[in-house]
Amino acid sequence: MAAVEAGIKTFLIADVRGYTRFTQQRGDEAAARLATRFADLSREAIEAAGGSVVELRGDEVMAVFDSARQAIRAATDLQERLVDATVADPSLPLAAGIGLDAGEAVPVDGGYRGGALNLAARLCSLAGPGEVLMSPGVAHLARKVEGLDYVERGAVRLKGLEKPVEVVAVRPEREDAARELAFRRALDPAVSGALETRNPYKGLRAFAEDDAEDFFGREALTEHLVERLAKTRFLAVVGPSGSGKSSVVRAGLLPRLRAGGLPGSERWYVAEMFPGAYPLEELEAALLRVGDKAPAALLEQLERDETGLLRAVKQLLADDESELVLVVDQLEEVFTLVEDEARRTQFLALLERAVNDPHARLRVVVTLRADFYDRPLLYSGFAELLRDYVEALVPLRAEEFERAIAAPAERAGAKFEAGLVAELVADVSDEPGALPLLQYALTELYERREGNTLTRDAYRAIGGVSGALAGRAEEIYGGLGDQSQEAARQLFLRLVTLGEGAEDTRRRVERTELASMEVDQAALEEAIQEFGAWRLLSFDRDPRTGTPTIEVAHEALMREWARFRPGSTAVARRCAFTVASPRRRGSGRRRTASRATCCVAATSRSSSCLQTSRRSRSRSRSASSSRRAPRRTSSSWRARGGRTGGCGRCSPAPSCSSCSP
Repeated sequence: MAAVEAGIKTFLIADVRGYTRFTQQRGDEAAARLATRFADLSREAIEAAGGSVVELRGDEVMAVFDSARQAIRAATDLQERLVDATVADPSLPLAAGIGLDAGEAVPVDGGYRGGALNLAARLCSLAGPGEVLMSPGVAHLARKVEGLDYVERGAVRLKGLEKPVEVVAVRPEREDAARELAFRRALDPAVSGALETRNPYKGLRAFAEDDAEDFFGREALTEHLVERLAKTRFLAVVGPSGSGKSSVVRAGLLPRLRAGGLPGSERWYVAEMFPGAYPLEELEAALLRVGDKAPAALLEQLERDETGLLRAVKQLLADDESELVLVVDQLEEVFTLVEDEARRTQFLALLERAVNDPHARLRVVVTLRADFYDRPLLYSGFAELLRDYVEALVPLRAEEFERAIAAPAERAGAKFEAGLVAELVADVSDEPGALPLLQYALTELYERREGNTLTRDAYRAIGGVSGALAGRAEEIYGGLGDQSQEAARQLFLRLVTLGEGAEDTRRRVERTELASMEVDQAALEEAIQEFGAWRLLSFDRDPRTGTPTIEVAHEALMREWARFRPGSTAVARRCAFTVASPRRRGSGRRRTASRATCCVAATSRSSSCLQTSRRSRSRSRSASSSRRAPRRTSSSWRARGGRTGGCGRCSPAPSCSSCSP
């Protein structure tokens, strides 16, 4: 047994699935051979990655690493070895799950004790054969590991733990489908059956690249995007909220490029990002995830001038014919979350300059909500890109809806009751932005299936496409105590940014900001965990600080849940509040909540305030627009009318008689 040391460690626990059953059916001698083979492969992979085996018994191994990156490398290498060994000799099926967590470790009797070890064990028990699961903390410590993708699995409840925990799966960027199929066929049927229990529908989250095999209905559009990207280095995919912009790019376009959809694209690198409130920092983090060799002082390069991205790409890519595809998802965040006009301008200028360079090895794909299409047009240069290279998403046709509904279930071995698919298509075909509602309804429907059949009775029970999401949200809310309900109301106030002549957008909030809320913090945590467990909230970390963040999973929740709609008497009890947010970079002052978070109306009085505020902002914006040319400018968004008007408690310029004392 290896010597142990205290400190922050990353733990790996692996366990062979079906070992007890294997022993009962094959006998002790065969079980001993399987255990020996597992032990040999485990020790080889762990020690090759710089880790130490702490405990090894029969069908389980525990190892410790000083580096999270080493632990992830060891886990994926071990799974590859186990898969190859199983395919080579199916008589010894090494179907193991692996869990990883990092944290403070206490040496005890030659081993370790601590919460990280406990969570690693729970994640191991959750992992299916051939799967590696880890905590978000491990992902943050390791950052990008070349050749691997991190896939969020959402919050899950684990045995022995009071609250749901976030789970991240680790998978190869380029999976070997033939190898995976051979592995499944080699496993005992009772064990391999565990691989097929996942829900093929995605709830409110967008399809990711890893979900490509479940993504149906947009095949023709995907091929069209590939054809367009062959002729340009910039492409903007524009459509209404809920039209599937992110999904078709991430689960349609990117996998086609990985598969060689364009000459040499199978060797290209992919970086994905959301602009957030700090787009330059988010861009830096996305580029750093591309490979292990990061350009020196990358953020300073991006901040320095308009050629920063162009220089960074040249430094990142090897001296070959590879390229970088940069996906900027939800470009509207540049206009709803970024307060520093100079940084907004710099970000857009970086993209424009890079894709317009004739020698660039970069292609940029952005997604943008249609109601924000006019915002980038205020920035000369970027405006021309958007004018010339837009792909507008149109609603799916009936046959495409049928494939999107039925094909994922068929692939998972399930089926729909006769007539149910046609009913689903009829319910969504005339509804704009219905895709997230459809996916959520299908997710709930799949969970209520009878055997392998999705039934009409279950569809009625969840309230159909239109009622499933709102019904689940209301059910969660109704199950909370009074204090937790109040905390939930205040929480959702902070998670929305009101649109200016556009639909409202979600707002990403740091968890530290929520500590300033004047509610019972234990009740707030209960509300967060309950809504998160059903994936109505999404969790991440700020790329600059590593601080945990929280946001609404999709704007569809804001539209469909009555308590969340502006004007609802249940969503808010007051018109404004102050956000005790962290100090902004380079600023010694504290700031108040944006109008977006403080003007979600509750009563007729505050509803009137909201409407007056919007009219005032519209007048100010029109007056400001008439005084300036539509070119990039260093004037702040506030000077362009973004914060004028509204009630005296919501914005600097009181003009709302409804909220006057």
